[in-house]
Amino acid sequence: MTDEATRRALELTAATAQIAIDALDQLHQAHDADDVIEIDADGFMHGTGVTIVRSDRKGKLRFPNVIGAMWHFTDTRGAGAVNLAKRIAAYDPNKQRSCHAWIDAPGEIAQSISFEASSWHAGSATAKRLARAANGELTLVGGAFGANSAIAGIELENAGELKLVKADAKAAARGAAYLVGGTSVWCSWPWSFAKPERPTLVPIDEVVIVGDTAWHKYTEPQIHGAFRVASALVQTYEIPRSNMEWGHSMVDPGRRTDPGPSWLGKGGHLDAILDKIYV
Repeated sequence: MTDEATRRALELTAATAQIAIDALDQLHQAHDADDVIEIDADGFMHGTGVTIVRSDRKGKLRFPNVIGAMWHFTDTRGAGAVNLAKRIAAYDPNKQRSCHAWIDAPGEIAQSISFEASSWHAGSATAKRLARAANGELTLVGGAFGANSAIAGIELENAGELKLVKADAKAAARGAAYLVGGTSVWCSWPWSFAKPERPTLVPIDEVVIVGDTAWHKYTEPQIHGAFRVASALVQTYEIPRSNMEWGHSMVDPGRRTDPGPSWLGKGGHLDAILDKIYV
């Protein structure tokens, strides 16, 4: 962790990490009617900034269409939503990771799987199973089916959990925007410069600390992009609010931390988004 002065400069509680309702209002007012996303009869989105990158890594849903959304973060190393969707679509068929939609930091959106099909976004053997209550809400109690067979997987471009590590020469060359105390930098998994895969370096002003853990901030355009996608899902499929509140960490807490505390939970970004949708 940082020294106390740096910690105080960076620290945000879960409450102050939220995107305020009035800030969301300003985002919405800055966009015109072309900002609305519509979902067609085949389960694909259409709207400004939405790109379709079809993937064959899909399966059959338990229901006619998705009945909820599960939020994830994924570190694209700055590649963006469309490039990530293309890369996933081109994977070896035996590597079945896929997701319905991707939202990058600038707010661009890609979709690779129809909302009338399943994707492989939460399929670990350790993941908890779900059930559907009589009122349509999803629950972990009495779980009978996996998340992949019911919920849309939505990936948010984000480096996720961060740790402060001693900078190597290449990292130190990034300069004052990245260096803490002149010697350390915030970086993503694998949180080390000793491994072949270098972590993503995150500028100091993009770090948010919730409790004792540091996380990469979500951007306002990205939060607005998530609002657009969530709105389209809710309006098209009449999804209960609680079914839109799932995070990967909720079904696989032993392995996953995404999408992190600033996105999930009371006062988080998702809470503010859904407050605007379920009025």
